[in-house]
Amino acid sequence: MTVDASLQRDIRSLLQERNSLKASIRRISAQIDSDAPSTLLSIKSAAESSPNGKRKFKDSMEVDVEEPEKRPKLGSAVEHVEAQRRLVRSSLLGYLQRAKDALTKEQEKENVIKHQEKEQLIASKLADQEREKLEKISAELRNKLLAEEERLRVVESNLSEKHNELVVVVWCHLDNNIMQKSSLTRHYEYMSNFIATKTQPTIFWLPRNFNTELESLRECTRQFIAQKVAAIASTDYGTMKRDTSNGD
Repeated sequence: MTVDASLQRDIRSLLQERNSLKASIRRISAQIDSDAPSTLLSIKSAAESSPNGKRKFKDSMEVDVEEPEKRPKLGSAVEHVEAQRRLVRSSLLGYLQRAKDALTKEQEKENVIKHQEKEQLIASKLADQEREKLEKISAELRNKLLAEEERLRVVESNLSEKHNELVVVVWCHLDNNIMQKSSLTRHYEYMSNFIATKTQPTIFWLPRNFNTELESLRECTRQFIAQKVAAIASTDYGTMKRDTSNGD
């Protein structure tokens, strides 16, 4: 494989890698710039700002004691005492029942509040875990982005060097090709004053004196040389040299 062909192959490979790196950088940047962080982190703030997040409960247990019902005066002291006992017992039972109901209601409210606090704690822990995961993913993406950008700089630097090397090779090839063509053209133009034989290899000779027949032969030689010069102009001697080297 020639030097310029090897350089062209390396350049194509570097161009493919550069395109792949640019696509990867665009994809990672889009992931970093997305609104996923704010979405995940809003879980905790929503839990903390919830009306159930803080305990705000005040309740005063008020038990209204009904005034004893006024009853008409009893005819006897015994009936009066019994009536008072029944009244006190009835009032006491009512008071105890209301106290029991209030205590049950208070316990139910306490259970609800404890359940809400437990849910808030779980939501807060989940939000913290999600945030930690998100921070870890974001850090990994940023590190990967930095690595891809650094690799892209290396690839672009190598690509620039390969381009410069290829330019030098091409110019050297062109210079050698031009020089070889110029040398052969000058040689054949000089030989146009001679007469070329029709044998192979061609031999050029110059008679001491020219006559009509010799002038005709020299004219044929000049036509032959003109064809040679045209062939030289259309020939890439650099390619011929590389093909010869590959054949060896």
